[in-house]
Amino acid sequence: MKGGISKLSMTFAAGCVGGLVAALMLYLCGALGLMESYGVKMKPALTLPWLYQHIVWGGLWGLLFGLPILDKVFWVGRGAAFSLIPACAQWFVFYPLISNDGLFGSRLGDNTPFFVLGFCLLWGLMTAWWLRMSRS
Repeated sequence: MKGGISKLSMTFAAGCVGGLVAALMLYLCGALGLMESYGVKMKPALTLPWLYQHIVWGGLWGLLFGLPILDKVFWVGRGAAFSLIPACAQWFVFYPLISNDGLFGSRLGDNTPFFVLGFCLLWGLMTAWWLRMSRS
């Protein structure tokens, strides 16, 4: 992946894969009642618009992997570090300012921040892994 466009498209695609995996896990955890058992009020419906939104946002966040930051760090560490950025955006921007669910998603339950962090971590690790595998 030497060219700028190639690197850009690979990071976007990897982020889309990460977004797809995280969205499917989010749906599965909601459908199986896992989040509800921890007092978290997130049970998304598996619809194309909902899935599309998570895939596209995953791709956009995946562009972070194109930055020359932490490129010498093992892929797991890089994925974990970059996963904090969308988690913080969810906690401090999307929940309180856009969906009116409070800081950290507090109106969705006390354990919401932990689930958000877990799904973002899954996104980051999948994205980093996909990029690593695509370079082989």
